[in-house]
Order: sequence, then C-alpha cells, then structure tokens
Amino acid sequence: MEVVNTDGDVYYYTQRTIPADLAQAGRAIIAAFDLRERFFHFEFFRTPEGRLIALEVNMRPPGGLSLDLFNYANDIDLYAQWANLVVHGRFDARYDWPYFACYIGRKQSWRYAHTHEEALRHHGNLIVHHQPMAPVFHRAMGHYGYIARAPALEEVLEAARFLHRPA
Repeated sequence: MEVVNTDGDVYYYTQRTIPADLAQAGRAIIAAFDLRERFFHFEFFRTPEGRLIALEVNMRPPGGLSLDLFNYANDIDLYAQWANLVVHGRFDARYDWPYFACYIGRKQSWRYAHTHEEALRHHGNLIVHHQPMAPVFHRAMGHYGYIARAPALEEVLEAARFLHRPA
C-alpha cells in the first residue's frame, strides 16, 4: 500500500528458509480451507515485534511475476508441477531453494541513475528475466519488471539498489 500511495519503487525477494511460525500459519490456513488441488497463495505482514498478521488468503496463483520468482529460485516450473499434481497426484520437483530471487520494479514516473542497458551490463549475470508490466500492475509493481537471482541475498539486494538509484 505504501508503494501505491507514495508512487514508490518496489522490490521483494524469496527466502531460502521459511520461518517455522510462517510455515505453521500457512499449514493452518490450508487445513482450515481444506485446500486440495488448487493453486493458492497467502500473504502476511510481520510486525516489528515479530508477530505474523495474515493480509490475504488467495485461491489463485500470485500476480505479477511472483510465480516466475519462485520458479527461478528453484529451477522448476510450478505450473507443470500443479498439472502433475492434479493429473497424477504428485509433486515431484526438487525445491531446495538454491537461489534468492528478487523482483525489482521500475516506474516511468521516476528518473533513475542507470539506464536499462547499464543495468543489464552491470548485473546481467544476475538478471534472469525482464519485461514490461501490464498496466494493471503499474501502480504497485512498476512499468518494467526485473527478476534477479543469486545464491547470496546481498547480491540481489545490490541489484535492486542499483536499479532503483535515483538520478
């Protein structure tokens, strides 16, 4: 909401280890809704004190490039695995999270210190995907989106700082 209200930039990234309380909260929601063979995603806030607050329970895949983020973090295809689950009753991909994957959005209303071409030259080894975003995502996710991935969190955060550096 802050990004939309301030017309700010956004980035977010996957975690390689899911905190135990978050996994427990997710499993409780799955049990409460008796979820089977559906694509879903949940969104939580963590307060400064460390408490989890459920923000959304969605019975659909996540929007924007979020699913791509998960795929790149694991070198898997979640849509293929979902079909495999529905048709054959199994999820057989490895998902050990070898990478941190980071979505980085840029807005046309901002002037950036580095051009798109400079970003690809400087962080091209980390940027695994980039594309214009659909207009429905512009306010929250930006006009153009990048996915960076690396084994170390600091590497993708540096790519986000580079792409968001103001002119």
